[in-house]
Amino acid sequence: MAALDIFLFTSLWGEGFGLVVIEAMASEKAVVALNTGPMREIVKNGVTGWLPAPTEWVPEISSLDITPVVDTLRRLIHDRALRWEAGRAARADIITRFGVRRVVERTAETYTRIYHHYYG
Repeated sequence: MAALDIFLFTSLWGEGFGLVVIEAMASEKAVVALNTGPMREIVKNGVTGWLPAPTEWVPEISSLDITPVVDTLRRLIHDRALRWEAGRAARADIITRFGVRRVVERTAETYTRIYHHYYG
């Protein structure tokens, strides 16, 4: 991951949860992913990464016009500052939403709700 400038995620079948995308974002990598599965929940298009295709979110797809993906990659290859800015924004966002502290808090909240549901 450390050697990458751009992380490309091309799952066509609606990945259950893109942990590797979160890892790339936490590593301050510019992320380009397909607009499928949960990617819209992970990547903030144009801020923490790009979801160039398909233009509308879909649960899964069987074919794809890759022109928007290629155009996005070309732009990022030639714009180091844009890659850096997206990578920094991605790391900050991921730490806020998926960092250890937040995961522990959310887990404790879940257990508390379960406890109160069953034991009042």
